[in-house]
Amino acid sequence: MRLFFAFPLSETEKVRFGGYIALGKEQYPGLKWVSPVNLHLTLHFLGEMDRKQTDECEKLLDHPRLEGARFTLTYEGYGRFPPKGIPRVVFIHLTSGVDECLLYHRVLEELIRPITAVDHRPFSPHITLARVKKKMDVYPDIGKLPSPRGTLDIGSIVLYESLLQQSGPEYRELARRDLQVEKN
Repeated sequence: MRLFFAFPLSETEKVRFGGYIALGKEQYPGLKWVSPVNLHLTLHFLGEMDRKQTDECEKLLDHPRLEGARFTLTYEGYGRFPPKGIPRVVFIHLTSGVDECLLYHRVLEELIRPITAVDHRPFSPHITLARVKKKMDVYPDIGKLPSPRGTLDIGSIVLYESLLQQSGPEYRELARRDLQVEKN
């Protein structure tokens, strides 16, 4: 099974970002735009796991170190990876809530380590909107699109299975950890 941990987006947020994706598809058809139903913020991509590893990953979401309060992410504008040269990814740029994402990423990394190897590349929280599948001579000036600006409420961590289909990936939720509502 091909697995990853992520913060899911609400249906309302997927619809909102779907509007940006629809505009992007019109103006930049050379990019592979993410289906709005698949939008999320990846915390850890695990790759192929066997059944035992999958069961262990599902149980990780019950770990006390993942207890935490819901939080809000603020976003504004677009970003790209890599930041220079021909991009491979276009994403929504996060402006606050990044520290909380980094904390959950680090905790999950420590919990995952006994189960499988972890990706040690630097983690930069983002929400992918499009991928550049073939080298394009000129970076599409995404900045010409209306700039996304707003907040996202993060309320859970999900372990997903990624099913690769000809029409694109489908994500199936395997396990969920709801974050706590902060008490005033």
